Amino acid sequence: MRKRLIQVFGFLISTFGWLFVSCTLAMDYWRVFYVGGKGGNWMIKATWYWSNLWKDCVMDTSSVTNCRDYDVLWAITPYVQGVRGLLLIAMSLGLVAAVLCFIGMDCTYIGGSEKNKDRILFFGAAFHCVGGVSALAAYCLYTNRVVSAAFSPTVDRSIIRTVMMYTETGCFVACVCGWILVCSTMPTNYWTYSEVDSLVLTSGHYFSNLWKDCLSDSTGVTDCKEFPTLLALQTYIHLCRSLVIISIILGFFGSIFALVGMKCTKLGGSEIVNARVTFAAGMNYLFSGLCGMFAYSCYAHKVISEFMDPDYKAKKFELGSALFVGWGGSALLAAGGFVYSITAGKEGCRSSSKTQETSYHTPSSNLSEANQKTYSPPLSPIPDRANQTTSKPPKGSHAVDAYV
Repeated sequence: MRKRLIQVFGFLISTFGWLFVSCTLAMDYWRVFYVGGKGGNWMIKATWYWSNLWKDCVMDTSSVTNCRDYDVLWAITPYVQGVRGLLLIAMSLGLVAAVLCFIGMDCTYIGGSEKNKDRILFFGAAFHCVGGVSALAAYCLYTNRVVSAAFSPTVDRSIIRTVMMYTETGCFVACVCGWILVCSTMPTNYWTYSEVDSLVLTSGHYFSNLWKDCLSDSTGVTDCKEFPTLLALQTYIHLCRSLVIISIILGFFGSIFALVGMKCTKLGGSEIVNARVTFAAGMNYLFSGLCGMFAYSCYAHKVISEFMDPDYKAKKFELGSALFVGWGGSALLAAGGFVYSITAGKEGCRSSSKTQETSYHTPSSNLSEANQKTYSPPLSPIPDRANQTTSKPPKGSHAVDAYV
């Protein structure tokens, strides 16, 4: 019964994921750029530029939208073609995988013997995994293109800020969801479970977590026994407890840092301070996800090694639902923290290096303090570095000539 429930749960999750990937092909806002309005170049009118895999569009506050479809296939930018191909591959594999999983589940009657159904289900799961990797590669490729264009020195800072704001918001939502999933595994009972059907009328059901062992039967009676002493526990339970608690604490502080440092809030101060605080949030999220991933993997390794050991004579358990929930939450934390660290770290380090370079190349003068107060050099436009010649006057010569 439990095996069938797990199969149905996995089938529903994979089907919903396939539907979400399919919906992104028809969605409009793959990237967006906002111009005007409050804080922009115009007082009333604002404009939104957005595009997807098929067209570029512009829309203003009067709800007038103009779209231009992409040209012929061989004239499209290569990365758009790559994203299209990867998503179509992911959809095709997901459709085939859904059919195979439906045939191979135990709750259907079209797969043949149990052995054949297991094989069909395995191939369906493999197709789902490959399709998921293909879709993830497509989204990463598109995101990398947008982020690299945003950080290009020829792009306006408003584009960088808009892209960073949406990226940080998406990462924050993913990390908070992952942190909630990790927290939910602490009180969850089903870290491991085992069923005994040797009796005719009643069947025993054993399950446990990091804090207690429980036994329930078909009559609805449940008896739990908490672990007696802290010092008598096995080493892997101590390790998993500490790592999960560390993961929860790091995720909590990462959420606080992210709220302070995100560009959509007004708590962090300057852009450099916001970037550094956001980088700290990303590192907290990243280490939180890694700690959780290691904790659940360590617990699962112990359960699987005991189950596969032919010399292990005690009761053998299987992986519970809490481990899969914890793996999903840890993956969200690690992925969101990685994106946070890359984007915010690049901005913070680049800003600090530019500040140091400006302070290092500031021309010095031999004027006295009183003369510096009375002298004010005329304003002049910043020279183009590309048109500067290799011969440069000595440092401080213009200031001395003007003073004389």
